[in-house]
Amino acid sequence: MKTYCVVLPVFNNAATVEHVIRRILCQTSDLLVIDDGSTDLDLPALCKRWNVECVRHEINRGKGAALRTALQILQKRPYDYMITLDADGQHFPEDIPAFLPLMEQDGALIIGSRNFNDPNVPQASRVGRSFSNFVIKWETGIRLEDTQSGFRAYPLKHIAHLPIKADHYNFETEILLRAAWANLPLINLPVRTFYPPQKERVSHFRPWYDTVRICMTHIRLLFSLLLAWCSCSGD
Repeated sequence: MKTYCVVLPVFNNAATVEHVIRRILCQTSDLLVIDDGSTDLDLPALCKRWNVECVRHEINRGKGAALRTALQILQKRPYDYMITLDADGQHFPEDIPAFLPLMEQDGALIIGSRNFNDPNVPQASRVGRSFSNFVIKWETGIRLEDTQSGFRAYPLKHIAHLPIKADHYNFETEILLRAAWANLPLINLPVRTFYPPQKERVSHFRPWYDTVRICMTHIRLLFSLLLAWCSCSGD
C-alpha cells in the first residue's frame, strides 16, 4: 500500500482549522500543516497542542507557495503521496480513505470532484469550474470534472521534477497541465463538499484578481509549449 502524508495549507482560518485538524487526525497521524502567514491565531501553538508538525511562512506567500514548501519537505521523506485539502471546512477528511485504492495506480494524480448540488455553492464557483474544465480539456484532451478542487492526491516522485512556478491559486492549474503533458494519469474521484451560507463562508479567493492570474498561467504554459514544439520542428 502506498504511503501518504496529508498537507493542510492554512491562511487565516481560525474559525475552522482546529475542527479540520481533529477530523484529519481521525484518519491519519501523518499531517503537515503549512501556516502561510496567518495573523488571526497562533497556529504553531495550536498544532503543538495536537502534536502536529507545522511549518510557518512569516508572511503570506500564497496557496501555491505553501504547497511548494510542503512538496520540498515531503520529497525528502519516505512518502509516496501528498494528499491536500483546504482548511475552511469545505472538504470532508473522512473521504481520505477513498483516495487510497486509486493511489495504487503508478503515478496517478487524483482530483476530488466536489458535489456542486448544494444550493449554497456560489454561482461564480459553478461558472468558474465549468470554464476551467473546458479550457483544460481543450489544452490536454482529458476530461476532468473539477479542475479547481483543492482536495487532491499528488504522486510525489512523479511530480518532483515538474517545473512549477505558480505561487497562488494558479498552482493547481499549472500542476494539472504539466502532469497531463507529462502523461501522468489524472483520475476523477467524487467527494463530498460542505458550503455554508455565503455570509458564514471565509474564502481568500479573489474572483477577478485570481482569475486573471489563472488565465495568465494558461497563456504562459501554452506559449512555452508552442516554443518547445517549434524548436522540435526546427530540428
